[in-house]
Amino acid sequence: MTRRRGAFRRGLLAGALVAVLVVACPPASWGLWRASATAPSASLSAGVVTAPGQPTCADLDEGVLSLTRSAVVSWPAVPGAAGYIVTIKNAAGTTTATSAPQTAVSIKLTRDVLSGLLSGLLSLLLGGDPLIVTVQTAHASGWLSAPGPETRIRSSTLPIGVQCA
Repeated sequence: MTRRRGAFRRGLLAGALVAVLVVACPPASWGLWRASATAPSASLSAGVVTAPGQPTCADLDEGVLSLTRSAVVSWPAVPGAAGYIVTIKNAAGTTTATSAPQTAVSIKLTRDVLSGLLSGLLSLLLGGDPLIVTVQTAHASGWLSAPGPETRIRSSTLPIGVQCA
């Protein structure tokens, strides 16, 4: 029985020693292995490209006896704009023409221009639905604004051409 007690005491002593080492040693080793680093910082930014305001449409009579009509669509300039893109859609909302970016704040739409741009011109010439014109602002970064407010144009028979709807 004495041997058992001695073994028990040695086991207890060994367990206590291990507990002391586990508790005391990690904090000491942690102190030796401390390191710190700062994460690189990155700046993020977000922006909004402002759409042009409400466009205006004006009829322009031209030619001999003013028998030819064009529609001039204009919009307010947007500060910082690199250009504008004009989109023409049919009544169903399908894009039928999109201009290249331009710096002017107006575009003259004639039957010739529409003939070159629109595949569905025949329905317009036969009294179809008006076409919807919208303008987007193009930023120098390549970002585009949402389409601005709509204005409408339609074919006119007398005088011949295109007019504001």
